[in-house]
Amino acid sequence: MPFAKVVAAALEVKERLDKLKLASFCRTTGGKGLHVVVPLRPTAGWDVVKPFCRAFAETMAQDVPDRFLVHLKIADRSGRILVDWFRNGLGATAVASYCPRARPGAGVATRLTWSEVKQGLDPTAFTILTVPDRVKRQKRNPWPNLEEIDQVLPNLQARKAIPKPVLIVQRHTDGVRPFAGRSRIVVAQKPKPLRRNS
Repeated sequence: MPFAKVVAAALEVKERLDKLKLASFCRTTGGKGLHVVVPLRPTAGWDVVKPFCRAFAETMAQDVPDRFLVHLKIADRSGRILVDWFRNGLGATAVASYCPRARPGAGVATRLTWSEVKQGLDPTAFTILTVPDRVKRQKRNPWPNLEEIDQVLPNLQARKAIPKPVLIVQRHTDGVRPFAGRSRIVVAQKPKPLRRNS
C-alpha cells in the first residue's frame, strides 16, 4: 500500500470530521498507519465512543467501498485501507504520542500538524534518532489548544447494511447468460411471508 493512499485516507477522515464540526489531530503510529485523534469532553464513555467510531467507519466503507473497509480480515484488503474503529473500545490499546515502537527502525508515534499530512510524508523519518531534534526545533505545539477543546460526539447512526446485488441475466436462444448490456445493480426486496387461508 503506497503511503500516499494512507495520507489521502487521513485527510478524508479529517474532512468528514470537519463536516461534523469535530476538531481533530493527526500523528504517525511509528508503523504503517496514521492515527486521527478527536479530543472529547471526558464524559464520553466507551458505550458512546465505540458505536460512533463504528458508524463513522462503516459510512466511509459504504461510500467508497473500493478504497476502505472496516473489518480486520487481511485477505479482503486487496489495496483497500482499514478504517480501524476497533481501537476505540474498552480494553483496546493504541500507541501514545512520542512512544517508540519495538520494531526495525525504532519508529516513534509523532504528533503532526495537518499541514504536514500531505503527499510525500514519510513515516519512517520519525525515529528515536530524529524525533528529539524535531521536538527541540518546534516553536509551537503541533496539536495547539488540545486541552481547551470541549466537544461531544454527535449522534451518528450506522447505515443499514447494503444488500448483496442480484446478478441480472437475460435469456437467449442458446441458454441463460449474464446481461451483456450496460451494467446496473438491482436489489431485491425481502419477500413477505405467505398467508395461508384457514
